[in-house]
Amino acid sequence: VLGEATVGAGGLASCVRELPPGFSVPPRCLLQQVQLVDGRFVCVLLGVDDDVKAGEGDGAYLGRPWAETFARLGAAGAEIWPGGAGTLWTAALFPPADTAAGATALAAGLLEGGDAAAWR
Repeated sequence: VLGEATVGAGGLASCVRELPPGFSVPPRCLLQQVQLVDGRFVCVLLGVDDDVKAGEGDGAYLGRPWAETFARLGAAGAEIWPGGAGTLWTAALFPPADTAAGATALAAGLLEGGDAAAWR
């Protein structure tokens, strides 16, 4: 399934069905593809040390404090948590796509150097 893709040191890939050409899981990142009940897919991409239950003040995404993530994505907390303060567990960062590879391409925008607007 991973084809020519690689998983970086300390990284993890779970339930991977297909990846975009040239995509590799960065070091110390976790990638999980999930099929939704409507048949679409989401790709959850996290840092292996990210605490999914930590709040904005003490939490991190991809190993970086939320403030850095907001700046890199050009986003505010209200966009990531439309219902108010939240955690990584409830963050609206992982949009659905028709294919697992498409969902992964959207999630790749969250990485350094990625298309920061893709998650919207």
